[in-house]
Amino acid sequence: MSEVENPEIFGSAKIIEKLESRLFKASLPNGKIIHAHFSKSDTENIHLEVGDLIKVKMNPYDFSRARIVTKLKLD
Repeated sequence: MSEVENPEIFGSAKIIEKLESRLFKASLPNGKIIHAHFSKSDTENIHLEVGDLIKVKMNPYDFSRARIVTKLKLD
């Protein structure tokens, strides 16, 4: 039996609320609210505040959750 490959789904979001040290509520461009988190290893490298734009990798099985990949810079 062949292995099923899931494509990676990336998007952008805006932080709207800080829930815990590594967990945030974020809003996607279509208005959907998601829970976004980042891993323990990224804790020192990313400092996020309400209003920051972020790049997220969506969970292919649950589109209400995503992992924060990086903070986007405003030009």
